[in-house]
Amino acid sequence: MFSKSIALRIFGLYLFFIVLPVTILFLIFTKWEYDEKINYDIHRIKNIGLSRAAYLNGFIADQYTALDIISLLTDQKNPEATSQFSRLLAPLALDKIYPSIGLLTRTEGDHFVVKFTSETQKQDLGHDLTYRGYIQPAIKNGYSSYLGYDDVTLAKEFIFSKAIRSRENYDLLSILILIVDANPILETLIEDEFFTETESVSLLTSDKIVFASSVPSLELTALDNLTEEEINKLQLDKQFGKLTVPRKTIHLTPFSNLQDVYQWSDNGRDHISFLAPIAGKSLYIWMDVEKKTISAPYIKATWITIAILFSITLASCFITIFISHLLSRTFAELINMMDKIGKGDLSARFQQKAFGFEINEAGLTLNTVIDSVVKNTEIANSEQLKTELASRELRIGRQIQESLTPRSIPDSGALEIGIFSKPAGDVSGNFYDIYTHNNHLIIALNDTSGTGLSSCLYSVCLRGILRSLISDSTDMGGLLEKANRLFHKDLQNAPLNVKTFIGSWDKETSTLYYASASPSFGFIKRANGPFDTLAGSRGSMGALPETTFQTTSVALQPGDILVLYTGGVIERQDPTGLLYGENGLKSVLLQKAHLGAPELAKAFENALILFTKDAVQEEDMTLIILKIKEDAPHV
Repeated sequence: MFSKSIALRIFGLYLFFIVLPVTILFLIFTKWEYDEKINYDIHRIKNIGLSRAAYLNGFIADQYTALDIISLLTDQKNPEATSQFSRLLAPLALDKIYPSIGLLTRTEGDHFVVKFTSETQKQDLGHDLTYRGYIQPAIKNGYSSYLGYDDVTLAKEFIFSKAIRSRENYDLLSILILIVDANPILETLIEDEFFTETESVSLLTSDKIVFASSVPSLELTALDNLTEEEINKLQLDKQFGKLTVPRKTIHLTPFSNLQDVYQWSDNGRDHISFLAPIAGKSLYIWMDVEKKTISAPYIKATWITIAILFSITLASCFITIFISHLLSRTFAELINMMDKIGKGDLSARFQQKAFGFEINEAGLTLNTVIDSVVKNTEIANSEQLKTELASRELRIGRQIQESLTPRSIPDSGALEIGIFSKPAGDVSGNFYDIYTHNNHLIIALNDTSGTGLSSCLYSVCLRGILRSLISDSTDMGGLLEKANRLFHKDLQNAPLNVKTFIGSWDKETSTLYYASASPSFGFIKRANGPFDTLAGSRGSMGALPETTFQTTSVALQPGDILVLYTGGVIERQDPTGLLYGENGLKSVLLQKAHLGAPELAKAFENALILFTKDAVQEEDMTLIILKIKEDAPHV
């Protein structure tokens, strides 16, 4: 199906070279943008968590300072002062600031018994608190910060401890404690001003058990597996009073390579978490967010974008098929007519098609040719008349070529253009085409073997194909490959050698992007003297269905001259059979390089006339000169 339809072939190329690359780039960009969104929200959550941790660290440091002041003012490093703590503390009136102050003294067997408490804690006097969770950290580190529930009221409390040691022998004398109502601090930590309904902040104990959370259902949740021994110890030190510990366990796994960032799942809902340690990991701040909060809006927007792009692409595909079908239908009509005429059916006539453009023009001109042939055949009674009729047909064929030859040279800024073209007979197997497409100047040159009407028509057909495929891309090799596939179907193994050059001149960068279906179509004379040969290929247009052509770019500077020619120029001979060759062109340039491009074209024409000395011209000749003006800015 694709081999028989130009429209479907163009559609297939459109999908492969445009839709597929755009889709791949869109998916890559979407993945990158999604990752950026995830990272942005993770850093936002981290910043909120770090600010909460900094606040709590500051609060804990203040309580440690208070413990130092109380210890200093009551001279607790003196053993005698420790026994008189109540009397020494009374003048300080600290019970108005800290309603819960306690002193545990060391007894035999390294037990710690409550010796003094504030009025609110009188019921604890004489209690042995040796196994409470805040005792051993205070002994080991000198200070401890601890979270716990009141055994009776289950109120949440901060307990801050300081170990008091003798100044003489550094023996442990007692432990000074402050008990602070945790609720005001917790309310500050878990205020939801900055959170969505799927985000939360929690305060964890040193065992990574949720002590308080903006989501109540998370309280008493463990983030690490606890052994039965650890659970028994928690119940023994009464940190959680009579509450069951833990209610459930969440397993965190590292998220990517971000420090302290984790992920976990709960009933199919994915979460991203951040843990910030406080006071030497005696407490933790836990920030958590459902991943869908980050990804859902973006995924929805992405699918909407994909739907829109798919709709636009689908519409573009149908438009491409429709227009390509109209173009291929016109071309097929012209080929069909030519085939009938070739078989002797002079009644065949070309019918105009919508979007036929230059092919319509060529077909109508060909109708005129056939009408003229039929008319003159009917009145021809002699061989001389038939010869005259054939000559007239060729002249009309030349009119077809002249109607398609550029009538004016586009203004190309710093680029001068000169052209010399001379057919060997009434019609030419050569064609050249110069026109602007968007911001680029398109230059095409073709050399079809032979000098008859068939060479002319195939050149015209190839010109139409090249024009229909031109785009904003500078991939001239890719353009020649597409044109070659289409032209191969139409050439139908005709014994013709078709050499083609196509170039796109970017005046902004002073760069020529080109591809060639010939070993060479010309050369460059640099302003500073040397000659550079243009790259080419050994392929021929239409010879094979799949031929690769390479895109080459060349930068031109002020004073550089590019010469493009067909084979008839360098294969021109003088009466003795000596070839003019590429050296003949270069010798003219060495003498006339100071001239402008139009004057150079005339100089080449005069040099060829002088060289051949009226010898018979057997091949079509076309020469294009491109020169960068001397005053053009360097790029």
